[in-house]
Amino acid sequence: MSATQNSLESVTQENLDRYLRDIHLPDAIGWWPPAPGWWLLAALITAVVVWRLTGKKSSATITISQQLDNIYDHLQENGDTALYSNRLSRLLRELVNDSAAGATVAPLQGQHWVNWMEEVAEIEFSRDARALLADGCYQATPAAPDKSTHSEFCRWVSRYQGSGAKIRGRR
Repeated sequence: MSATQNSLESVTQENLDRYLRDIHLPDAIGWWPPAPGWWLLAALITAVVVWRLTGKKSSATITISQQLDNIYDHLQENGDTALYSNRLSRLLRELVNDSAAGATVAPLQGQHWVNWMEEVAEIEFSRDARALLADGCYQATPAAPDKSTHSEFCRWVSRYQGSGAKIRGRR
């Protein structure tokens, strides 16, 4: 039995080399998918960016309302209706051009511009307001707006911004 054991031991020793391999390191840890902490950080950054962007919208509303009031106050002090009309037109066009409607509305002028403004904010301007918006910036001395006409413009701005600027542009 000892001869059999020796031969088994020698066979086992010889076969043992066949089964042994060199030591190797495990694969490197990949960068994808990120650990849960990175997902939380990405969600936090996204939430902060969205919060900041939505916060700027409301401050833009206040700024435009203040600009409208400043334009009207300047008119009351100086009586320059042409300057009021030009600044009003520029401010309203900048407001619209900053929204998604900008490309659709940019070519509109005169009564088409006023019609679009009424349609998008679902209001109707008075005759004086329509005349000032349609032709005031093209006249040397447009008619001076009263407080109620200026209030119509303020109401349009708040309705336009509050409605999410529904886009129904016409050409």
